[in-house]
Amino acid sequence: MKRYFIGITSLIVASFALCTEALAQSRFKVRLKLPSSGAEDLGVNAISRLGRVFPGTKSGSNISFSIPTASLKGTSFYAVDGGRLLGPLVAPLGEKGLIFLGKKPTNLAGQALKSLKLKLKAQENGENYVRLQSVKGKVFDKKYKYTLSAIPAYGLNTPSSSGQAQALLRAKAGGNPPGDSDGDGVVDRLDTDADGDGINNIADSNTEVNGSVSKLDASSIDIPFTALYLDMNSSVNWHIGGALSASEIDAVIGGENIFTIAFFFGLPAGDTSGITGGHVICGSNLRYCRPTVGSDTGSGIYSGFSEGNQSLIGQLWSDLRTDGSEYSLEAFSVSGSTDLVYAASIQPRVGTEFFRPGDNYRVDFTDADGDVVTSSTLTLPPYFLTAPVLRSYNTTGNDSSGDVLVDYSDSNGPGTNNSNPIVLATTGDFAGKLRLTAYRLQRLAVGDESSIGYMDYGHLNYGISIDNNAGEFSCGELYSSLSSTLTEVASRGTGDSFRTGDGANLWPLVDSADDYEPSSATDNTTVGNNTISLTIDLAGCLDRNGLSPGVHNVNLFAAGVNTGHGANRAAQRFTVNIP
Repeated sequence: MKRYFIGITSLIVASFALCTEALAQSRFKVRLKLPSSGAEDLGVNAISRLGRVFPGTKSGSNISFSIPTASLKGTSFYAVDGGRLLGPLVAPLGEKGLIFLGKKPTNLAGQALKSLKLKLKAQENGENYVRLQSVKGKVFDKKYKYTLSAIPAYGLNTPSSSGQAQALLRAKAGGNPPGDSDGDGVVDRLDTDADGDGINNIADSNTEVNGSVSKLDASSIDIPFTALYLDMNSSVNWHIGGALSASEIDAVIGGENIFTIAFFFGLPAGDTSGITGGHVICGSNLRYCRPTVGSDTGSGIYSGFSEGNQSLIGQLWSDLRTDGSEYSLEAFSVSGSTDLVYAASIQPRVGTEFFRPGDNYRVDFTDADGDVVTSSTLTLPPYFLTAPVLRSYNTTGNDSSGDVLVDYSDSNGPGTNNSNPIVLATTGDFAGKLRLTAYRLQRLAVGDESSIGYMDYGHLNYGISIDNNAGEFSCGELYSSLSSTLTEVASRGTGDSFRTGDGANLWPLVDSADDYEPSSATDNTTVGNNTISLTIDLAGCLDRNGLSPGVHNVNLFAAGVNTGHGANRAAQRFTVNIP
């Protein structure tokens, strides 16, 4: 079985707005007492209202914090167990709870506190938060009260709780909570659906953050992004056989040179923060990046970037110590920009049991002496578990009577190799064109949203590209006869260029379908709501690429929104004879 791996060849740099709040000399001490059992791998981070991360220092059964007094108001705490995000710490008030510290914590007598001691309870099944034992005094801000049962796992809301319902949540919570734009109890930095509209951040081109609708803002949300490329013989998708096995998925996610996850941060030219490096810190249960103990290292393999140091590729990520710590970020500049990038791209080499939505990371940015200048934290969102795959193709016209169903049991079928490509017509109105119908890709389900453990991914962007060693070119404005949920948006870059290096959009077809649970039967004989359809003028796109007629590799892409750090992408590759 032949598999293809394509490195990330171009990156769009976004300035990473560092949360370096002024560290006043006056500091407030907080000590958390952990539960008596089951807390061996439990960690807690404090996050200010502006997104600054204050890592806790663990000693025995206690975690201590030293928080600038000026940063107290709106600071919240989030528990992580072995690298998996559990949720916010809440001071319960019956069915509701408080999450954010007040500006000036006081005791029952109204006297100002200089330090605070809190006790955690063990997390109960089905709860997406961790309770604190009775908190005495005026410690937490009572303006924002959350209904505990409504706090979603990793902040992922359902479409039914979006829109007006989210506005109502914010109103009931006392307005727009600090750093929690949708008022669901998960701060934006950790929220996989920051505006609460039921669309994952990585697929949401209009995420509302801090009260304004815009593309994701690097100052409030950081998202790792993934890449997955499969040919027809290695394609996996729930709809191919009406099911997905763990072994199928794990062979892809944990396979060699197939799947990557990238962390990407950009600093603007002239940055004066003193940052010279950075590294990622993971919990002990994240096998691909867990702390090294003796000879037991994480499984992650460094994949690198085309703009980075090629000699680093192929080593254990734990051996990359560019800032003196394991799991370092690589520093480089992207062509055409003076911004400095700190990034890491790895192959996790583990299956989904150890690589799941909710995996939490802390990123420490360090100076020349190895001291931490600032920290960030981010959560692995529901990533692309499979790729979009062809259900059928048509080389004669848009009439479905000419559709040819793809037989994935035939390893030598049309499109699987250069010797047996899909052959386009050379004459007539449909010359050089291809009609295709494709199944949407899947992600892992979060919580109880699916009885089968998977969800078809909606609101993604789609596009077709032709492999070209000279770079990537958009096939924008060459699409027609789109299915009802697809809309084509602008694709041209600077100077009306279709080259992605000039800012052209490689995937200009936007899908309006929501996420949904795949149907219970195989879909090889019927077309339902689980497909998209389009016609592409491949001959026109070939000419745009400056390539000659013949057999070429064609990619069907599904991609998330470009967050500034990059876009999640998955693609199926097949061969086509283009006249």
